Amino acid sequence: PDVPDKVVKTGEMDLEVGTGEVPHILDRLLGLATLKRGFVAESHSTEGDVPSGSVTLRIPVQSFDDTVAAVRQLQAKVVSQETAGQDVTSKYVDLQARLKALQDTRNTFLTLLSKANTIGETLAVQQHVTDVQTQIEQLQGQIKVLGNQSALSTLTVTVDQRMVPLATKTHHGKSGFRK
Repeated sequence: PDVPDKVVKTGEMDLEVGTGEVPHILDRLLGLATLKRGFVAESHSTEGDVPSGSVTLRIPVQSFDDTVAAVRQLQAKVVSQETAGQDVTSKYVDLQARLKALQDTRNTFLTLLSKANTIGETLAVQQHVTDVQTQIEQLQGQIKVLGNQSALSTLTVTVDQRMVPLATKTHHGKSGFRK
C-alpha cells in the first residue's frame, strides 16, 4: 500500500545570549512553537547571577528545517547544533502488515471459539484469542508512537547567558615571592 514517508526528525541547539536576554529569547522560542503550529513539550528556566533556560518544541515535521533556521535568526550566538532524521517508513509498513496478520489470526480463533463444544475447547481457544489481542494492542501502540514521532519533530533549545570574563589583577615582578 502507498504509505507516505515516515521520517523522525530531532535536533538540539545551544544558544548564548547577552546579559538580560535569556527571558526574551525563551519567550520568542515559545512564540515560535505557536507560529509553526506546534507546541511546547517542556520548558524550564533558572534566574539569578547566571540565568539560563531550555525549551523543547514539538513542531510538524515539514516545518522542522524552517524552525531551525528561525532559531538561528534569533539575536543569539549558536554555540552548537545537532539535527538528525531517521526514515522509519519500512518499520511502519512492517508493523501494519504484522497487525493485519494478527487481526486475521484473531478472527480465525473467534470462528473456532464459536464452534467450540466443550468448556475445555472454549477455554483453550479463548486463551489464544486473549494472547493475540494483547499482541494486537502492543502493535497498535507502536504504530501510534511512530506516527506521532514522524508527524511532530522535536527540537530542544538551550539558552545560556554569555559569561563575562573577570578582570585579572596583574602582578609585578618586583613584589611578592619573586622579590
